[in-house]
Amino acid sequence: MAHFITAPTIRFEHAALSAPIELEHLPDAGPEVMDADGTFARLWPTALVLSNWLCEHPEVVAGKRVVELGSGTGVVGLVCAALGAASVTLTDMPDALELIRRNAALSRQKGAVTVAPCTWGNADHLADLLRGGGGFDVVLCCEVVYQQSADVLTALAATQRALALPGAKVLLAYEFRCAIVEDLAYFDAATELFGDSTSHALTGSATAFMHNHIDDGGDDRWLYVYAVPAAAAM
Repeated sequence: MAHFITAPTIRFEHAALSAPIELEHLPDAGPEVMDADGTFARLWPTALVLSNWLCEHPEVVAGKRVVELGSGTGVVGLVCAALGAASVTLTDMPDALELIRRNAALSRQKGAVTVAPCTWGNADHLADLLRGGGGFDVVLCCEVVYQQSADVLTALAATQRALALPGAKVLLAYEFRCAIVEDLAYFDAATELFGDSTSHALTGSATAFMHNHIDDGGDDRWLYVYAVPAAAAM
């Protein structure tokens, strides 16, 4: 399993970006930080590796309406904005939004970036997200599946489906740890809703951000892409 990223500020750079993404996180966050479990406030290595993958494949998000679920620090969605997404909506539980707003302000992205609450399965949150735009071309999740209950994981898949336009892509970055049996509830629900996924190995490393630690999770990270049928009824 990869080590945590311990520096409280991070600067993500890539040749595909016109300017670096700067952000803060709380590497020592735990349940005492807010009512949520604290994991949202830490920057996880997979988020940086996925951000690098998106920089290598900007066509996935360029010109698209993107929503990120469980944004945490917001880094992946902010990279999408920097890569030319038409709009990016960063979401998480209400208690997690302060950090996302702070990082959105730090990044000073010129694209349309908004921050909104989205508790998976919450009908009011979904209605607010769908008001006006009517759905998203890309529904993005990174490191949001880990040892939750089956009810929570099926609610995640249902939320992805509710927000996805016909023809949309649903992306989920996942690191294999010790909870695959529990996590299968998500993958079963997603396959039932979307069909089989295509998978991409996320082979990059976050060692440069880890301050004298080695990122040893590279072999265990995968990006799963689900395609919403173009003719699907919403």
